[in-house]
Amino acid sequence: MAAAAQIAGSKQHLAGGSFYGSVLGRQSAGGAIFTELTHSRARKLPAHSHELPFFCLFFGGDYAEKYGRRDVQFRPFTFSFRPAGVPHQDEVGPLGARMFGIEVEHSWQRSVADCSGTLAVAYDFEGGPALWLALRLYAETRTLLDPPDLQVESLVSELLGAVACKPERCTVAPLWLRRVHEKLRAQFRGPHRSSADAENAGGASSAREL
Repeated sequence: MAAAAQIAGSKQHLAGGSFYGSVLGRQSAGGAIFTELTHSRARKLPAHSHELPFFCLFFGGDYAEKYGRRDVQFRPFTFSFRPAGVPHQDEVGPLGARMFGIEVEHSWQRSVADCSGTLAVAYDFEGGPALWLALRLYAETRTLLDPPDLQVESLVSELLGAVACKPERCTVAPLWLRRVHEKLRAQFRGPHRSSADAENAGGASSAREL
């Protein structure tokens, strides 16, 4: 395990920056913690939860997760999001595993909450823009970054837009996104704007909710 874990009953609660496995690299920038790690042998990991909400980009190997009532078998370039504090259990197969974690620090969580957003819904992405954003973040973090790196911060912001404040099984654009669209239209169109424009804002999700 990369760092110490707090024990809560029979489950472990991993602090920010902590994962099971061998850490290949870790750094913080743009309000997020980026960790590349690997598992070299088959093992069933203890049931645990994470202090911070996080994205996981799975590069390859043999990795499965039991999350709530779902059993997820990761395939190469599977990209997922998991909320903070929710227990799950992972199992590494004989091929081992390699992955890239993106943990969202408290400053971003407060920003999302201030805009009536939430990071409480889990998603598994099957390609699409979110995967490409994750790959760009991986490329950006291959070199040492300054903590206030604006490029990384912008990419993290876009990534959060894929999961923040998306009501379960709802096709209406989230409130915070409608507010942003309304402000932009007010700037470029003047005081007269259609409420229907706000209701039609946002696109279809490329993720599967859990």
